[in-house]
Amino acid sequence: MKSPRFSMAMIIVLSIILSNGIYAQIKEKIPPKSTMLQLQNDDIISLNVTPLNFDRIAEEDRQNKSSTRDLRIAVPRQTNINMNSHGSWQKLENGRLWRFKIESTNALATILEYDLFHLPIGATLHLYNQDRSHLVGAYTARNNKGSLKMPGTFLTELIHGSSITLEYFEPNAVEHPGIISISRVLLAYRDVNQVKRYKGFNDSGACQVNINCPDGNPWQTNKRGVSRMLITFSDGAGFCTGQLLTATEGGLFKPYYLTANHCIDDTYDATGTNNVTAIFYWDYEASGCSNPSTEPASITSSGAMVVANKADSDFALFWLLEDPFRDAGYNPTYLGWSATTSPGAGGACIHHPAGDIKKISLFSQTPGSNAFCDPDLTWNVVFNHGGGQYSSTEGGSSGSALFDNNGRVIGQLWGGTDLGPILCSAGPECADPEDDRSYYGKFSDSWDDGSGKRRRLKDWLDTPCSINSTHSVNVTNTAEMFFADNAVTSSAGIYDNSSTKATVVNLDGGNRVDLTNGFEVDGSANVYIRNESDCPAGRQAAPDGVMTADAIETKGIYTITNETTEQ
Repeated sequence: MKSPRFSMAMIIVLSIILSNGIYAQIKEKIPPKSTMLQLQNDDIISLNVTPLNFDRIAEEDRQNKSSTRDLRIAVPRQTNINMNSHGSWQKLENGRLWRFKIESTNALATILEYDLFHLPIGATLHLYNQDRSHLVGAYTARNNKGSLKMPGTFLTELIHGSSITLEYFEPNAVEHPGIISISRVLLAYRDVNQVKRYKGFNDSGACQVNINCPDGNPWQTNKRGVSRMLITFSDGAGFCTGQLLTATEGGLFKPYYLTANHCIDDTYDATGTNNVTAIFYWDYEASGCSNPSTEPASITSSGAMVVANKADSDFALFWLLEDPFRDAGYNPTYLGWSATTSPGAGGACIHHPAGDIKKISLFSQTPGSNAFCDPDLTWNVVFNHGGGQYSSTEGGSSGSALFDNNGRVIGQLWGGTDLGPILCSAGPECADPEDDRSYYGKFSDSWDDGSGKRRRLKDWLDTPCSINSTHSVNVTNTAEMFFADNAVTSSAGIYDNSSTKATVVNLDGGNRVDLTNGFEVDGSANVYIRNESDCPAGRQAAPDGVMTADAIETKGIYTITNETTEQ
């Protein structure tokens, strides 16, 4: 692999805790209508999908040469399920109810992927297993992506068991009928014969340490930026880990999310198909040090857009389409980062090994580079907690950040090797963690790249601020997002992707307009950006586009409490 250019070692330490007391998911706390009305479930129409063939799955996994070979937990079944062709409707006094069951005789769990999803205001969608021991919802119009004319995609959470029931309620006098179209049913599989893949809760190795054990006490701020990610790809779905990052220019609440490029396989790319079907679990952790006997609940968000990614340093940067702060009411930390090429000794990794609850791994050495077995452009560490205790990373940990001794992100997990008797022969898996070495794509190598903004981090995390600029290129559904302070004017107006009405997204109290993927400026109009008052000294770009020396800043830790910023 070739090493990209690195033009500026910017060290930004900017961690934010949001503790405003809000606790709500992007799922309304509304029970299913069948529960409220005590409706029977015996007559629900069902569809039996092809059961899992474990011998075939084992052979597929043996022959799988893709980057997701160690991530896959589920295999897909192509479907064309919608409310017109499947299930049954029931008339209620204040609306109508649609129910439908999907069954597979031997699946561990079921995940539903939607090619079209758009609910009217007032409608609710719930999903649950046979005995309703696992129920999620209500999903509402708040979960819509896209528009009525161009509905977006969607992904609902993994439901345990071999059957899943969908229950959709639509009140009378809605503006439009709901749109629910399921393109794939993904079936999760267990360890059977030679099949060994990562399943989730309580499936990580015995060497792993829960985040709320004493070793995690100094990292309670950082943990709130880290989430488990369930992502779909061409041959199934799997778990990875990722984290929110802060940005230097107006970046206090921008949902930039860093993970590994190999987690997104060849299905997605920043220059091609960049809408990612994924769910993010933000507080999936044990409340204490011991492993709980039952799976903890979690705040979730879904959907993302790849804004930049690169294979050689193995990074992917997302813009989350459901903001965990604004939409889900979660109080995250937007993590500081460093593009240093010489980190000091000690640090940590916060991750979801095997898709399990949140864990902490500590190291005391200086991260190594270019050692035996190292991939190019990576840091390597062995996780030693002291007192003879070691931990490791596993499948599902991919994409998790390597934190330096100042709590800053300096890379994301690429992979690892077992340095036991057979060197570099297998990945780490907790069997002998003292010999497990984990590799992290270097933030410094992801920072800059001559291929442009779609292959580097700096354009997104360190956006220059320019005064009285004119954006003379049409903004389309595949254009880069750009930011305009105070006011945006256009002779043609700004439209959402249905092109039927003028729409902009107002954030940060209304003094900033973010035009993102899914918005377009119609025709050949110029967008004129006025941002004199919000462009602070030292944040302006020099004529040649290189940031001035004043822009190389170091930030302290910021705590947001009741909308008051404290340093």
